[in-house]
Amino acid sequence: MITRISIKEQVYEYLKKGVVEGKLQPGMVYSEQMIADTLHVSRTPVREAIQLLRHENLVEVYSNRGFGVKDICAADIEEIIQARLAIEGFGVRLLARQYASAPAQDTRRQLQKTVEDMKKIKAGKKNHYLFTQADVSFHRLLVQFTNNPYLMQVSDMIQTKQAQATVHSLQEQSRMDQAVEEHERILSALAAGEEEEAVRAFEYHMQVTRQILHAESGLEDA
Repeated sequence: MITRISIKEQVYEYLKKGVVEGKLQPGMVYSEQMIADTLHVSRTPVREAIQLLRHENLVEVYSNRGFGVKDICAADIEEIIQARLAIEGFGVRLLARQYASAPAQDTRRQLQKTVEDMKKIKAGKKNHYLFTQADVSFHRLLVQFTNNPYLMQVSDMIQTKQAQATVHSLQEQSRMDQAVEEHERILSALAAGEEEEAVRAFEYHMQVTRQILHAESGLEDA
């Protein structure tokens, strides 16, 4: 039951988690009233939350019927990866170039904390959703360092869509271990101010991510 303030945001997080974890599935139609009854809230915050998810391309709304989760296709995956390479790659380059600055050092400390969080989460087993959230936080910090609100807006939108495709693959312990190592390589290069090495580590991470997204979705490369 939802009792705290900012009900719309809480409903939004509830629905987003449902989409990412697969509890809300493509091919099904869900009603505003059903969600409202489940959470003991009115239909207004549910409707507003659904519109936020629609803006993020996670759901589609059916007139007088409800809403459904949008499935992911091969083209979606390629577009997500291309956008991330451009946006996050720019953040990686800036961080490496300014590695000695106070803002860069502060960002690296935050990046290190997210990596430590990943290690703790994977040690707890069966926390793939929390691991995905830590992963999102790591990559959001790369974009945040650009201090560009437009890049942040696009990044936030595509990260949720990607999480929808990847969260189930993280149930495999080996993938969690591999992901931690990939993030550590990026962070190590950033700490040394090695721009090209940081970019290579980041691009490798994206390449592995692309392969996993296609494999997890059962799709061929577009």
